[in-house]
Amino acid sequence: MTSVDRQALLDKLAEGFTRLEVPSLTKQRFTPSEAKAQEMSSGAMGAKLEKALERRLSNQDALPPKVMTKKE
Repeated sequence: MTSVDRQALLDKLAEGFTRLEVPSLTKQRFTPSEAKAQEMSSGAMGAKLEKALERRLSNQDALPPKVMTKKE
């Protein structure tokens, strides 16, 4: 594949993506605020962490360590 062929392919792809852009649908597209995007991101990260910890601890035979208090 020559550089001319590659450029022609890229031009064709760019034209196809341009045709997919429909102005009436672009107006309806949801764009979250910075705070909402941060909230969604942290919620997803918390869910992933919880799932990973559950998976990690589910097959453990050992008992969880005791929490030491000052009196003990």
